[in-house]
Amino acid sequence: DKKSVMQRGWENALDERRGVAGISLVKGRFDCVKCLHAHVAHYLAQVAEWEEESQDGGECKRDDLNLVGKWTMESIEALPAE
Repeated sequence: DKKSVMQRGWENALDERRGVAGISLVKGRFDCVKCLHAHVAHYLAQVAEWEEESQDGGECKRDDLNLVGKWTMESIEALPAE
């Protein structure tokens, strides 16, 4: 909770200047890739949120999708099954 974060002095690590997996954003740019699993998790959460809000069940058309996560998932899905 917010009180616990403040007591520990973590507010700078959790504010709007941070992106996926705590990446520091420079002038609002998302120009870093940290951990692919974190980007995939962010992407999947965005899609799940969209699915909950959507009524048509079609493909997610959000314009703010985490593209690194999307590309990673597409690469994983393209791997041959064993």
